[in-house]
Amino acid sequence: MKFLKRSTKKNPKVSLILLDWSVRESFHILHYLRNQNVDRAFFEVVMIEYYSRESDALKKLKEDIDTWVILEMPDSCIYHKHLMYNVGIFMSQGEIVVICDSDAMVTESFIRAILDTFEKNERIVLHLDEFRNIRRDFYPFNFQSFEDVNGDGCINNINGKTSGIMDIYDPLHSVNYGACMCAKRSDIISIGGADEHIDYSGHICGPYDMTFRLVNYGCKEIWHESEFLYHTWHPGQAGEDNYLGPHDGRHMSTTALEALTTGRIMPLLENEAIRLLRNGTVTNDNKLENKLVDPEYYLNWKFNKVNEKASSKNYKNIRRISRYKGFKINYEAGSYYACLLADHQLETKNLLNSNTFLKSDSLIGINEKIDKTIPYLIGFASTTGFAYILLWRGLEELLKILKKIFNKFTKTHAQFTDKHAGLLTNGYVRIKNRFKQFFIEIKSLHMLMIDLIVNIYFIRNSNKPKIENEIPILLVDSRYLKYYLDFLTLVRILPKIKNIQCENRDLVRECLDELDRNEWNGGLFLGSNLYAKYHRVITSYEIGKNALII
Repeated sequence: MKFLKRSTKKNPKVSLILLDWSVRESFHILHYLRNQNVDRAFFEVVMIEYYSRESDALKKLKEDIDTWVILEMPDSCIYHKHLMYNVGIFMSQGEIVVICDSDAMVTESFIRAILDTFEKNERIVLHLDEFRNIRRDFYPFNFQSFEDVNGDGCINNINGKTSGIMDIYDPLHSVNYGACMCAKRSDIISIGGADEHIDYSGHICGPYDMTFRLVNYGCKEIWHESEFLYHTWHPGQAGEDNYLGPHDGRHMSTTALEALTTGRIMPLLENEAIRLLRNGTVTNDNKLENKLVDPEYYLNWKFNKVNEKASSKNYKNIRRISRYKGFKINYEAGSYYACLLADHQLETKNLLNSNTFLKSDSLIGINEKIDKTIPYLIGFASTTGFAYILLWRGLEELLKILKKIFNKFTKTHAQFTDKHAGLLTNGYVRIKNRFKQFFIEIKSLHMLMIDLIVNIYFIRNSNKPKIENEIPILLVDSRYLKYYLDFLTLVRILPKIKNIQCENRDLVRECLDELDRNEWNGGLFLGSNLYAKYHRVITSYEIGKNALII
């Protein structure tokens, strides 16, 4: 690791962390930072390069950079954004840390909007969404106006706001969590900084790993309603041909989602320098700097080893979490521990029967113990749920595809031509990709169904905790889950529970409003998918904070 420049600023309010892994062609955000309507002393710019390139484009803008670090990671290693975040966090001196796109446009009020938001709110993690334009004639970047970027070719502009901000159905996937994330440096250090687990190698994830853990730490997630970033098209902007860690089929890290839905605060793999900084055990900055990059990464993060390591449950002998049939499996110090997904939210471990707390020396062993713990009828209902989801979702998806094909080729009575043959070929590729995503969705829905069935069974059939006489409520976002759970309740495979489908943010808010007005104390369960999508709304209610997330 070497420094091309180190900041001499005294007590800046904001530290902007910008990243590169020898891929950026333009760093034009630096031009826009020159025009901010706050004094330049208010903020610093920290630039982190993962490999060894000293970008010619950056050399021309060196006066706009306060700290420039070259990590000198070997070319044989896959890039890891979270390591770069931690280096940037460590080097930052500002009270507020901002992680954002280095090739985005920002208005002159960008820094002021961030400062004002933190002045008005305590304990927050702030995000700014990004307008994205796909016009190819804007490449190479040539300083288009903000109006041009928001005009023809902008894919997410709805009356001056991003479609993600306006989305009430699935904001989790429609907002850009990677565009700009802001949080107090002290809060970020308190949660152990960015998670350097191997799952976050390559393209998948970003600062929202910290966002979700900051939410669990007690910070409120806020999205600015009037300040945005602006991004124009460039080759590889979606991360094509990059390594993808585990994700939900829509490029949202499942490891980060696990942290959100289980309430986990600390990273699975904490940076050693951040850990020492958090504990205050070492005060010499030079000694801490030497701990920023683990020498083992030079070997473990090689391209040809990433897949092997990502599938290994004992990578670096660290704590790791996975799911199996409604149970959460922790791996730590050579042993596997399993408990119900909802258990970590209950007050004490003796609330449920002791047979739901399992231990084994192997993953196969812990899975076998889980299989033996689940009653046969519950296991059978969980297994047949896959066929149920596949049948009805499959029919629905097939009808959509057939309808599109029918509309495309019967809209006109033109004779079949080579152009139509090309459409068929391209259509085949699109259908193939859609079905790939479809099966990821089916698998995710089935896993959620198993989680719900198993956890509801054990929690409701346990003598503890005793839920009031009122039938508890479960909120889910899928009608397929609701109908199947209703059926299992009807035939008494599952204990009585009232299942409610909330397919959008407004319905979730209406339901929680009603429960809040009625001072509901009959128990509230939330499907993890629904919680992940609408956690900003749910955590604004006390009843939502106290719900069991499955």
